[in-house]
Amino acid sequence: VAQDRRGTGASFGTQTGFVTREDLRDAKAVIEWAARQEFSTGAVGAMGCSNQGVWQYGVAALRPTGLKAIAPACASPAFFDDAVTLNGVPMFELRKAPYDGTCPEAGSSGPAGPARPVDSDADGALLREAIATRGCTAPMLGQYWLNMPRDGWNAFGVYRPAIEDSPITGWREIRDSGIAILQLGGWFDAPVAGQFPGQALWGGRVIRGPWVD
Repeated sequence: VAQDRRGTGASFGTQTGFVTREDLRDAKAVIEWAARQEFSTGAVGAMGCSNQGVWQYGVAALRPTGLKAIAPACASPAFFDDAVTLNGVPMFELRKAPYDGTCPEAGSSGPAGPARPVDSDADGALLREAIATRGCTAPMLGQYWLNMPRDGWNAFGVYRPAIEDSPITGWREIRDSGIAILQLGGWFDAPVAGQFPGQALWGGRVIRGPWVD
């Protein structure tokens, strides 16, 4: 099962950041839906790299029914600390304002790439509606202010994204979930600094090699 995050591809909604609480709730719903299908044994595994890896840590903390194993690759459970900033130094050129529900650039609500309609959308009508009505999708790090500290407050989202969107914050829930964890990465990935502390907190296995993501 492949899922387009809300506000991207063929999905409705608005995307406000790299990995958000809404993404985790959506992923939980999709996993539990998949586990209930006739084609499913009821056991679900997840895999993916970067964004598709980070959300796996977070959704494990939510303990979706049916999720048995995750394999996050080139991804850190402490994304803000390992990728947004490193020792307090910003790793990205962030915008001068956080995502505030507006579209500063025309056409920014379009999909990141070609999107295919789902099976039930044979004529592409739902896809066209999603693209036309979902509003403004934020830049990749849209939930963070310029040089936002880890405990920074996003006034539009009304929460602290660098803490609450960081899977490492829920490490106890991840540890106690019983979900098997295999972390994958290269020595030159940003996640190196987060995957080993994560393993120390919740166990599992790590495969590391001399490659890049």
